[in-house]
Amino acid sequence: MEDYNLEVDHCTVSDWLNMHGVDAEAVKVTLRTLDTLGNPDQLCAFSRNREELDLNAEEAWRLASQALQHSMPKLSEAICCIAHDCERNFQAPEGNRPYTFYRGPDKGPFISMHYNKLPEDVMCVAHEFGHALQYHISQGRTIPPVVREIAAFVAEEALLEFVKYRLPEMHLRLYKAWEEDNKTYFGRDLEQLYSALCSSRSQYCYEINYPMGRLIANRVYKDATKPSVMNIFRGTISLSAFLSFIKEKNGAIKMINHLPEIPKSENDPPAIVAYRSVGIMVLLDIDSRRGECENSICQYYSERLYHLQSKTAFIATNDERKPIGYALWNVDKNDPTLIHLQRQAAPFGNHLELQKKLQALLPAGMQVASYQL
Repeated sequence: MEDYNLEVDHCTVSDWLNMHGVDAEAVKVTLRTLDTLGNPDQLCAFSRNREELDLNAEEAWRLASQALQHSMPKLSEAICCIAHDCERNFQAPEGNRPYTFYRGPDKGPFISMHYNKLPEDVMCVAHEFGHALQYHISQGRTIPPVVREIAAFVAEEALLEFVKYRLPEMHLRLYKAWEEDNKTYFGRDLEQLYSALCSSRSQYCYEINYPMGRLIANRVYKDATKPSVMNIFRGTISLSAFLSFIKEKNGAIKMINHLPEIPKSENDPPAIVAYRSVGIMVLLDIDSRRGECENSICQYYSERLYHLQSKTAFIATNDERKPIGYALWNVDKNDPTLIHLQRQAAPFGNHLELQKKLQALLPAGMQVASYQL
């Protein structure tokens, strides 16, 4: 369910983060809310239903249109325009991945997929309809890929809601297909995203957009105080705004900081300060749960000792002197005003506060090149 518009060859995860205006820690904090969405290992155990639905491709296309019009009546004119004018090929080779392509303001989007009357095919039609609708409404505006996927997944949510009340005999089969897809998005794709976040220089791949897009679409669509869903299709809401919305509404927000306060250490020997600092980083990383588990104890300690000795490590505290996060960085060898963040960890949701405190610590004129877990 990719769409290939605005793709950048040889893009890194750092580029991906910058494109969305977020940092790795913010993504990580949001992904922790998956605990309340459901662990993919705990989803209902069933085999994907391979029995065909009595619904051809054009009927599925009209159903997706009806569902979106019911969900967003103010966008009915644009939805009807896509329903009639979007060029679509439902006979693509079975092995080809579905995609939606934007062809400019004078021509409607083009959709290509293989339709075989299966429940997952109907969900895919809704997904691609969502992409096409966003392209049509945004009129070529540059939209980062996660925000594009949010629109497509919102279209799936609208379809599920619509058939639940209008075609209840179809709802369970479509819902099972949706839930089965979650095993991929919150299984393989989620692991790929976490792995990519461990190094901002990792190669970007499109699959890392799906976990965030799926999670945010589910949260936003079902919340009564959600940001305007219409603006998702206009492409006028940033990913950072979605992350703030989820932070406000979910359990990732008010995580209790159980760590003890840091004692004042003006008179402590440097060795004691160093040991205490490494211990604080260990505790913060344990609560972060991901990102450092692959390192040996020796490597972990050596890296942090190096940063402490070179004064490229920072531990942020709150008003109670409790540690809220830490950061490690390197100064660029060719440009002393440029730093590369090697790690940020703020397990209690204080990543923005950590960034502000770190920026205040750095000399004026210093620039941050990349963010990394």
